[in-house]
Amino acid sequence: MYISYHQIPHYQVIDNNGTYLTNLSKIWINFDDGKVIAFETKLHSKNLIHPSDIISWDDSKVILGPNFEFLEVTDLIRLENLLTYKNPVLISKKVFTESGLNIGKVIDFNIDTNSLILTNILVSKGFWIWKTDKRLINYSQIIEINSDKIIVKDSTLKIPVAQSFPEQFVLQKTATLDQALFEREDRTSL
Repeated sequence: MYISYHQIPHYQVIDNNGTYLTNLSKIWINFDDGKVIAFETKLHSKNLIHPSDIISWDDSKVILGPNFEFLEVTDLIRLENLLTYKNPVLISKKVFTESGLNIGKVIDFNIDTNSLILTNILVSKGFWIWKTDKRLINYSQIIEINSDKIIVKDSTLKIPVAQSFPEQFVLQKTATLDQALFEREDRTSL
């Protein structure tokens, strides 16, 4: 199952006895390998869940194992390191191709709930609510995520995405960006 960043706040956190505890609020991802470091909840203190404490997912809830405990930022060294970045979250992070072309900002991303790894990002150009030129980029096409930006391969950008959130993304096989930029347009029939 895949879930997007914008679906996260709708997920209830349930203990193994079926008792509602809180809702999820954010996902924290390790920029080096795309793995989920922690899930943040809507609790005020000790509000993090380690991914290994989740035993199952369904359409609206995550179920925690019998020995789970809520954690603080200081309990997770990798999360503490991530917070030293100027922009420690993926949402709104600028995305550039390896040749320096600005293709927009991250407006959403998906994770695989089985592996708890980032699968793709949705990037869009535009202002505030007028988002245009949406592009779905598979995690394998990301070269680097750092404190300022995300750098992706030049030749593997996807065509604009027709689907809207929070539905599951559908990756499409398309011509590479290099081919799209350098193919001549046939204007003889105009």
